[in-house]
Amino acid sequence: MIISDGAVLQQGKATPLWGKTTAGADIRVEFRGNTYSGKADGAGNWQIAIDTGTYGGPFSLNLNGKTLKDIYVGDLWLCSGQSNMEMPMQQLRDNYPAEWTEEKNGDIFSKGIVRAYKVLPKWDFTSPYDELDEAVPANSTLDAGIINCAGKWQPASPENLKDFSGTAWFFAKALYQSGSSLGGHPIGLVDASLGGAPVESFISEEALAPWPSALAQAVKYKNSSIIEEEMHAATQAQADWMREAREKSPKIEEMDNQNWESISLPGPLLKNGKVFHGVVYLKRSFSLPQHLAALEDDKHQAKLWLGTIVDADTVYINGKRVGETGYRYPARKYDIPKGVLQTGENEILIRVECQNDIGEVTRGKPFRLFFTDNTLCGPEYNEHFPIGNIELAGTWQACFGDDMPPIPPGFFVQWKPLGLYNAMIHPVLRSAYKGVIWYQGESNSGNAQEYTAMFQAMVQCWRKRAVECGNTGVLPFFFVQLPLFREPATPIDLGTGNDTFGDWASLREAQTACLEIPDTGMACALDAGEWNDLHPLNKKTIGERLALAAIEYFDKSSDNSPGPLLQDAHIESGALILNFIHCDGGLEIRSPVATPGGGVLEHPDAMRLVSHPYLIIKDAEGKIEKRPVGRTSPNQLVADASGLKPPLSAYYAWANNPVGRFFYSDAGLPMLPFRVTVGTRQALSLP
Repeated sequence: MIISDGAVLQQGKATPLWGKTTAGADIRVEFRGNTYSGKADGAGNWQIAIDTGTYGGPFSLNLNGKTLKDIYVGDLWLCSGQSNMEMPMQQLRDNYPAEWTEEKNGDIFSKGIVRAYKVLPKWDFTSPYDELDEAVPANSTLDAGIINCAGKWQPASPENLKDFSGTAWFFAKALYQSGSSLGGHPIGLVDASLGGAPVESFISEEALAPWPSALAQAVKYKNSSIIEEEMHAATQAQADWMREAREKSPKIEEMDNQNWESISLPGPLLKNGKVFHGVVYLKRSFSLPQHLAALEDDKHQAKLWLGTIVDADTVYINGKRVGETGYRYPARKYDIPKGVLQTGENEILIRVECQNDIGEVTRGKPFRLFFTDNTLCGPEYNEHFPIGNIELAGTWQACFGDDMPPIPPGFFVQWKPLGLYNAMIHPVLRSAYKGVIWYQGESNSGNAQEYTAMFQAMVQCWRKRAVECGNTGVLPFFFVQLPLFREPATPIDLGTGNDTFGDWASLREAQTACLEIPDTGMACALDAGEWNDLHPLNKKTIGERLALAAIEYFDKSSDNSPGPLLQDAHIESGALILNFIHCDGGLEIRSPVATPGGGVLEHPDAMRLVSHPYLIIKDAEGKIEKRPVGRTSPNQLVADASGLKPPLSAYYAWANNPVGRFFYSDAGLPMLPFRVTVGTRQALSLP
């Protein structure tokens, strides 16, 4: 239950407390010197609104003789979305090692003033829950870390930080350390996110009415027998595929007699130049010199980093298994047990299941074996990391099994419309919140044309539920616009004139339109992505930009967030004139953003494709050209449009991973991507 020991209650709002007891029972609540009384209804349900008072804590809250301890009054935030909101700090530890140190966060750690509550992932299609179901189901496939931290309040500390959402942590930390009205106060984070979830899974049944197909799915899965049948069929089909793949796989005990071919890694796992599905073994030898072998002691840890692999892998060194991962997204970071490595020649063998799409050892990721010093943390960790680096990129040997069809699709009932709203969102909206932060959209990128309306429906149904629960005032939403992803591209193929594949670009456009929803703000994350990873590690930039959006909303202190946004455009005297808002001190040209650990999160070809600032413009006759663009005033750009016949279509950073990103505000926020069509004297206003 969210109202429990260690909870954070929202300051400045009448905060509902609720529960269930015997019918007609008297209810008495004592908090901060005030007493509140009520009575349970005929079904035993009760709710009382209390005045939480000013920021502070810790306090005790007495409820009918039962005392809840360590209660703080601060700002409570509902944090939701899919995997990039869910991603815990543990997965970011190598990028932000100093976050665990007292030197970096001693004030927050010592006071226990930033706290998180993880909602156990649940879904239900029959009816919305009034209370969270915090029971872990039998045979649960949930990650042990989620199970261990769910259903209880945890203060940020060196021990607990690993379980915090990375995005939510950096958001809360930026708020706490700000000099704004949101700074210096207790902060509570209620994390109700789930990887892979589309926006429709967070929408109530009533609000799904405009989408008959989604509503039909929600109604269909009210029948638990249908869920069981489809789950069984999908599970059995995948098990059959894996069994056949094993049968058609090269036999590990016969490796020396198999046909091996040379392959360059990292890179795609192609068989005779064609897409392969099935099992492939990869091997290579490396030499471990004596001075590195001597690091096999208690002070050091040997590690093997293999980036990400499509799809599943099991890794052996010198015949001993050192790690395995069952799906494509997690980083392969394996600790090598003591005694596995040997002085001189060693062999790595990787068994890969290529299940869908193109099997691959992802390019542009760390691909090496190295040692770390376990006694170091913080800045020293980065200075001495890694020790004894052995790069593994280059020529490997590959042995392919027999060709298979792609694995049959899995059944993910948790991603169906309505289910997460009923079980995870509806019950937590009984609490009073300062606002919502939201990081989602990846799973809706193939349906961008409906995203704006669906997101608006979600916002409205959450706000409606909050009001029904007695929560007064507005529930603001602050959301993340998707970052760059995939191979670098221009909006239009400059050779053929065809639109490039831009589903993420379309989704970003839909997210920008969501700014028309009242009481919302957006964090532009375009430059915080990674071209080769759906789950970028730079959650610090994203969390801080969410915090900036919240601070500007509540304090009205500046005009930075979300970054330069096209306001209007028109053609005049052979020039395309574009005016922007949210530029603060004006537009600037800046270089790409660096990763937390150094280096640039760009595809190797991206910088080669960047030249002087330009817009891509397509005219009425289909002529497509890069036209130079310059700043004529702090908030205005002018592009050369001479010789082009109106109407003109202009594009800036409008691709999944757009090349030609030049402009930022002087506060360092990237210009939001746009595409706009403009007539001769026609001005187009945008949100």
